[in-house]
Amino acid sequence: MMNRLLICLLLSLICFGLKAQDEDIDKKPRLNNPSADRLVFEFNHDNWINKPDNIKTRWYNRGINTYVSFDIPLDKNGHVAFAPGAGIGVNNVYHDGIITTDSTNVTYFEPIQSEIDYRNNKLTTAYLEVPIELRFRSKADKNNNRWKFAIGLRGGYLLNAHSKYRGPDLTQSTNRTVKIKDLRLPNINKYRLGSTVRVGYGTFNLVGFYSLTNLFETDLGPGIQQFSIGLCFNSY
Repeated sequence: MMNRLLICLLLSLICFGLKAQDEDIDKKPRLNNPSADRLVFEFNHDNWINKPDNIKTRWYNRGINTYVSFDIPLDKNGHVAFAPGAGIGVNNVYHDGIITTDSTNVTYFEPIQSEIDYRNNKLTTAYLEVPIELRFRSKADKNNNRWKFAIGLRGGYLLNAHSKYRGPDLTQSTNRTVKIKDLRLPNINKYRLGSTVRVGYGTFNLVGFYSLTNLFETDLGPGIQQFSIGLCFNSY
């Protein structure tokens, strides 16, 4: 119920933000106004740093983020801007371990035996996030495109964390295929803070994120840090 309320609140904020910024746009036709990156979509490759040595992750893991931001120019030409915002980020990492908790409530990864032919095994996290960017933009060209560079921070609150496994039953010596979704993962950090960088031209950008906080709570799990790189689309 709480997650649904947060999502509804976020959608309301997005609608309000877009309406408010529409009122601030110059009366010129929209085609004459360069994109100010108010609505941002990211399609990412997610992975982990400092993962346990006995765990491997897949070479590509897809993630998706979407944000609305409030672009506040710091100079009269809009070449420099400050942009706070809000959004949702979803990360998926496929790996070859089973998340387990020992008798002292410490979480660790137990590797799946190499001879087991499983189909999928992943950890998904979803965060309600507040990105903050300092943006630098060149003068718009004749097509109203410009070079862009932005650095920032992104703070997040965990909405959901779960694991999914599909493959042979690991608890029995049978060939039965099972699907397991675990919604009660222990010791996942409720809060996340990370640094961001974005660079591109026009509506297409490259984006990077590096988490400054661990995926698991301190001393209660591996010191994994999340990172992602991907493509960013911002046409508004």
